[in-house]
Amino acid sequence: MSWSVRSFGDILYLSTLIPRHALRRDYPYLSWLASIGMEVIAVRELTEIMAKALVEHPDQVQVSEIAGEHASVIELTTAKEDIGKVIGKRGRNAQAMRTILNAASAKLRKRVVLEIID
Repeated sequence: MSWSVRSFGDILYLSTLIPRHALRRDYPYLSWLASIGMEVIAVRELTEIMAKALVEHPDQVQVSEIAGEHASVIELTTAKEDIGKVIGKRGRNAQAMRTILNAASAKLRKRVVLEIID
């Protein structure tokens, strides 16, 4: 079965199909989860898709990646008026994006840090 992730809605749908215990590192579904997140699109592109789905000015979304040996830092910059939408109430949107990115990068045994720059 081949998956193609085209939008933030696809990512949200796929995340509802994954049982909570599947996020453990040694669980067999982890390779499936990583394959739909990492092999289809890169972590940087995944961040860009999620951010553009949330904001009113998607053309002003900029994502850069600083890759290290064991960790990557994803820097997300948006328009001033869209920062609140990316972060969400009590940081829920930002935390959801971080959870998806960490799950997608788990197969590579890399840690991903999402930085939202004002």
